[in-house]
Amino acid sequence: MNTKNNNIYLLNKLSQKENKSLRKAYEREMKYLRDEVEKENKSLRKAYEKKIKALRDKHEKKITSLNDEHHEEKIKSLNDSYEQEIQYLNDSYEQEIKFSNEAYEQQIKLKDKYNQWISHLFHWDLQTILVPSSIFLFLYLLTIFLSNNSPLIMFYICTSLYLFVTFLFSIAISLDKKISIYLYLKAKIIYFFSYFHSRH
Repeated sequence: MNTKNNNIYLLNKLSQKENKSLRKAYEREMKYLRDEVEKENKSLRKAYEKKIKALRDKHEKKITSLNDEHHEEKIKSLNDSYEQEIQYLNDSYEQEIKFSNEAYEQQIKLKDKYNQWISHLFHWDLQTILVPSSIFLFLYLLTIFLSNNSPLIMFYICTSLYLFVTFLFSIAISLDKKISIYLYLKAKIIYFFSYFHSRH
C-alpha cells in the first residue's frame, strides 16, 4: 500500500486552510522536540557547572589549609587529583550531551518528514480496526448474556458507547496534536477512503 499516494489523496481533499492547519501542527511538534532537547542540554550544563564550582571551591579550601613542610608535594598531589576529577566531569558531561542529542536526532528522523508524520497520524492498520471491533463485539455479547433486554436495544446501547469512546479518543489525539476534532475526524475518514482509491 503506497502511503505517499494516500497522503496525496488526503491533502488534495482537504482545503487550503486545513492543509495549513496540519502543517502548523507538524511544525509545532518539531519545535517542541527542539525546545525539549535545548531545555535538557541547559539543565545538564547547569548541573555540570554546579559540580565544577563545588569541586573548585573544595580544592581551593584544601590548598589554603595546607601549612606543613610538605606543602608543595601536597599541592601537586591535590592538583593532580583535581584535574582527574575535572576530566571525569568533562567526560561525563560530554557523554550526557551526546546521548541527549542522539535521542533528539532519532526522534527527528522518525518525524522529520511531513509525509511520514501525516501517515503516522491518520493511517489505519489491522490493530486500529480489529482491537476496538473485538472489544465492541465482546461487550455486546456480554451485555446480551447478562441482561434480559432485546439484542436490538443492547446493540444501540453498545454502539452509542463505542462511538462515544471513539470520539473521546479522537478528542485526546486532536488536543495532543493541537488540531481541531473536526479536522482530525475528517482527515481520518478521508485517509480510510484513500486505501480504496489507491487500488484503482
